[in-house]
Amino acid sequence: MERKESEVISEDYDKELTLWKSRFKIYFYATPIITIVFFLLQALFTSEQLSTDFKLIENWVGFSSTFKLPIGVFTSMVAITSLIGMYFRSIQVSHQLNKIEKQLDISQQQFNLANKKENFVLFIEHRKALSELVKLELKEQVSYQSNILQSRDFKSALCIDSQKLYKKLFPENSPEEMVCFDLWVPKSKEIINIEVLSEKLYSLSNLDLLKVNLISLYSFYEMFLDFGVVFQINSYGSCQNKGGIEIAYFFIDFSIIINVLYKLGLIEETDTQRLRGKIISIALDINDSLIPE
Repeated sequence: MERKESEVISEDYDKELTLWKSRFKIYFYATPIITIVFFLLQALFTSEQLSTDFKLIENWVGFSSTFKLPIGVFTSMVAITSLIGMYFRSIQVSHQLNKIEKQLDISQQQFNLANKKENFVLFIEHRKALSELVKLELKEQVSYQSNILQSRDFKSALCIDSQKLYKKLFPENSPEEMVCFDLWVPKSKEIINIEVLSEKLYSLSNLDLLKVNLISLYSFYEMFLDFGVVFQINSYGSCQNKGGIEIAYFFIDFSIIINVLYKLGLIEETDTQRLRGKIISIALDINDSLIPE
């Protein structure tokens, strides 16, 4: 719709330009012709009174007063032609400025489109880079910490939704606009309350280990669920099932995610060591208490 309106306006400008260009040409070529005609007519009708002796100074001095009418016509025609020319030029300049403005609008639209595409690509690549980093860290941590419980092979039930985690870590980024390009998250972005987490761990450690069950773990589950960390909690079994080893697995996964968050820069090193120490201690206590000797 806007394009059609623009084309109509452009056609109107072209018609107006053509009209005034024609008028300018008419006056431009008509000015000397009309002036000459007036000179000839005056010379014809006043031939008996005209002196053609160019040796007389009076004839040169009185030329402008003698041919005042043709000169006046010429002056008027020149003035009118100049005004028409100036108006035509103003329309032409206005038309050129409109064209330049349209070109600038098109260039701006193309730039915005290219910028939007670039932002989208950067957003996808940045999110992909975070996902790969999380997967790499998760793999390394699972491999490293699988030996903590030596009685059985460690089976992690930890899943991380990288897209949900990304939204939580970089809410300022979007497919339309990229603000943060780093993968190392500033400490100011606190996605988990360390003090609350510590209190929950210490309160849990004061319980009878035989009473540690799935219900005891839900508060931890909910704390991490908000930013895409999912403990497949039903996979851990219970303390009374298989010697309680699956519950111990939960705390190994817990330790793994703490390390991953540390690697992303979300938890200080001192807090990481303190939390991991307590988590591993609980896992080992559950393992030692519930596995028959």
